[in-house]
Amino acid sequence: MISRPDVISLIGAALDNRPPLKCVVGLDGFIDRIIRVIKSRNADTTIDHYVDIPSLAARVAGAAGRSTALELDVQRTKLGGNGPIMANALAALGSSVTYIGAVGANNEVHPVFAPLTDVCNVIAVSEPAETDALEFTDGKIMLQKMTCLDQLDYQQILDYIGVDELIELFKSADLVSLDNWSSMNNMSSIWENLQSHVCSQLPVNDRRYFFADLANPERRSRNEISRALHLVSEFQQWFQTILGLNLRESEVIAELLDCEPGPGSVTEVICNRASAIRNRLSINCVTIHTAQHAAAADEVGTSVINTLHTATPFTLTGAGDHYNAGFCFGMLLELPCRQCLELAVGVSGFFVRNDEAPTIEKLKNFLLETD
Repeated sequence: MISRPDVISLIGAALDNRPPLKCVVGLDGFIDRIIRVIKSRNADTTIDHYVDIPSLAARVAGAAGRSTALELDVQRTKLGGNGPIMANALAALGSSVTYIGAVGANNEVHPVFAPLTDVCNVIAVSEPAETDALEFTDGKIMLQKMTCLDQLDYQQILDYIGVDELIELFKSADLVSLDNWSSMNNMSSIWENLQSHVCSQLPVNDRRYFFADLANPERRSRNEISRALHLVSEFQQWFQTILGLNLRESEVIAELLDCEPGPGSVTEVICNRASAIRNRLSINCVTIHTAQHAAAADEVGTSVINTLHTATPFTLTGAGDHYNAGFCFGMLLELPCRQCLELAVGVSGFFVRNDEAPTIEKLKNFLLETD
């Protein structure tokens, strides 16, 4: 087993004398309001919030046949969406990132995404969607308004960036990541058009990566999910393809692909499930993360580690996207799969404690100091 100091040394060696990694990321965009639900206001003006989801669920269930009112305490408003959060995290790690997506209309970036424009080249092709994220110590409830994403299609992207420029961006990219498939009705069509008109023009490059995050696929039909998985497999023609899943997403995909492994411990199940999904899709790598564990399967085998879980997170919204950024960054550095997992849980663990994406130096210190 490689120790954390050795992992940090591997990162440093991989970065030495290397130009910045180039990433193209898209396509969603959300204005995120991070919210805690008020349980009671006290005489001394202090506020008690619902700590966990079951306590709020009991309150809601008690309103059946009657009514109730819930007061929301908005903690902050910030940029959101799988793509923008992942792009920001990759940029913090030192990557050169172009972001294409729903971050403003008429190529005018919405002010909430100003921090992204500071670190990325941003191409705005649509108004952003909105998320009210109700956060608790044991999870989060995402209330989303996404009508603007329904109209975002391949032609709308071409209205702001021509096919020749897309081809050049994809040619020069070390990583292409087009996330949040489930929230975008036209994403499969966009992937299909990119494969036909952009990817087909790419030279063979064994070290170019494509990352896909389906993001809660069970809200879509089985036929739609099957089509998306087929397209993910098709990207393997031009990229080393990575599929990222959380625990529930992995259950849905394994069931649909009829490759659910037998019973076992959580670590055994997620390792076997990652391997089975990877084999069924014939792609380079599948990674699965839970609150407590993270696993990955590639052509070498499977790896699993504990996450850097904390019972008192500062924030949860975006933790998975930071995990994905860390994992992909490790793959781009050509680190072994286990060390990619160490990077992934490190970037995510730092974020949930500090509400910011770590730089390489902050990440190194965090990995050395965290149990």
